[in-house]
Amino acid sequence: MAANKSANFVERVRWLRKEGYSLSVCMPAEVDAKLMHAQSRTGVSEYANRFNSALDIERWMSEVFEPKKDKDDPNEIPIRVKKALCIDEVQDAGLWLVDAIGNLIERGRTIVVAGRETDFRGEPFPIMEKLRPLADSYMVLTAVCVICGRKAERSQRLVDGKPAPWDSPVRERGGPRETYQPRCVAHHEVPGRPGG
Repeated sequence: MAANKSANFVERVRWLRKEGYSLSVCMPAEVDAKLMHAQSRTGVSEYANRFNSALDIERWMSEVFEPKKDKDDPNEIPIRVKKALCIDEVQDAGLWLVDAIGNLIERGRTIVVAGRETDFRGEPFPIMEKLRPLADSYMVLTAVCVICGRKAERSQRLVDGKPAPWDSPVRERGGPRETYQPRCVAHHEVPGRPGG
């Protein structure tokens, strides 16, 4: 949330493209259907397909080979095309995606994912906790708290300008009544939090 997550994701996608990778840029089908691009507040974006299942992922990441240069040489081996799977808003995917990504990593595929670590309550998204051990590298980005200017580790959901209560649905509904702000732990409010 305002931490340049999507800008970093798009930058990585573009670097992979320059390195000659064939890319599958995507996001879970659960993400707001109006959002057709992995898009940053800075304006950079990449079109993203939607996936519903491991079959979608497998189809995109199936082996592709460049044809032989010398068709008359039976010993020439076709070159495997370098492919990368790039997923934005991964926090909205089902836990089945962890196994799908693990299988692709075992087959030597390049995987890039971007997502928020915690929901509006400050609770970790289960998929993020399960993906972390699979990562070669893991970057945590933070924004600046709109109240005090310190590091903002939380995403404050506001509905009609007021903090969303604990019993609100985890998945965002969006729309004009709902907005978000980066907040530090001290200024993050969740009315009705158990034990709070």
